[in-house]
Amino acid sequence: MKLSPVANSLLHHQAVWLITVLGAAAGYPDAAAMFAGLVLLSMVWRLGFMTVHGCLWIAGVTLIGGILDSLLGWIGHIDFRYSRLPPWVAPPWLLLIWAAFAVVVAVMARLFHRFFCLSVLLMPIAVSLTYYLGYRLGAVDMKTPLETAVTIYLIWLILTPVLIIGRLGFERRFPVAEGTT
Repeated sequence: MKLSPVANSLLHHQAVWLITVLGAAAGYPDAAAMFAGLVLLSMVWRLGFMTVHGCLWIAGVTLIGGILDSLLGWIGHIDFRYSRLPPWVAPPWLLLIWAAFAVVVAVMARLFHRFFCLSVLLMPIAVSLTYYLGYRLGAVDMKTPLETAVTIYLIWLILTPVLIIGRLGFERRFPVAEGTT
C-alpha cells in the first residue's frame, strides 16, 4: 500500500518525535537521535527532498527551530535533560524533530494555506501540547509549564504564518519536484 505524501510525512514525523522524546526521557538521547536520524533520512528520501533546495529548506527551518528552542532554554522556560550541551542549548534530538517538521510543512504548505486561519489557530495549540507532552514524559524540564505553554503558543502564532508563506515563496522561487499537496 502506497501512502500519500501527506500521510507519509505525518507518520515519519510522529515516528521521529516518539523515538527522540522517549529516548531523551529514558536517558538515551544519543542512541535515540541516531535511530531517529535514520527514520528522518528515510522520510527525506521517500518524499524526494534529497535535493539541494529540499535540504536548504530543511536546514533553514531546523536552524530557526534550534534558535527558538535555545532561546526558550536561555530565558528559563525549558531545561533540556541528558544533554552534554549547556542546559539551555537545544540538543541534537530536538533538531531532528524540527527537520522532520520542516518536511511536513513543505508537503502540507498548500493545504495549510488553503485553511490558513484554521492552521494559524490550531498549529500553535498542537505544538504547545507536544512540548507539554515532552515535559510530562520527562524529555525536558519546564519550571512553569503553563507559562511555557502560553509562550510557545504565542511564538507559534507568529511562526506558523511565517513558515506557511515562507514555504510557498520558497516553492515559487525554487520550483522542485518534491511531494507537495
